[in-house]
Amino acid sequence: MADIPTIDDIKRLLDANKAEIISELESRLNLNKSETFPEWLRTYQVKKMLNVSDATLHNYRCDNLLTSKKIRGSHFYLKADVLKLMSDGK
Repeated sequence: MADIPTIDDIKRLLDANKAEIISELESRLNLNKSETFPEWLRTYQVKKMLNVSDATLHNYRCDNLLTSKKIRGSHFYLKADVLKLMSDGK
């Protein structure tokens, strides 16, 4: 006759796997979080990263080398775009 698991057996199995399941879910949520919410940078951060002046950053926007979103008078840049510009060596 086959052993039929009891409720206590099932609870022990769930408790043993609970931590593993939670950590897997958290890691998947963190991966999706970065894709869902891109990181935005302010002008002063971009100027510091690229080591450029206000005028140069303005020229990058005018030449479509770097796109920005203007919100209430402040420009915001996608970090991925800034890193791409840095890797292109402009």
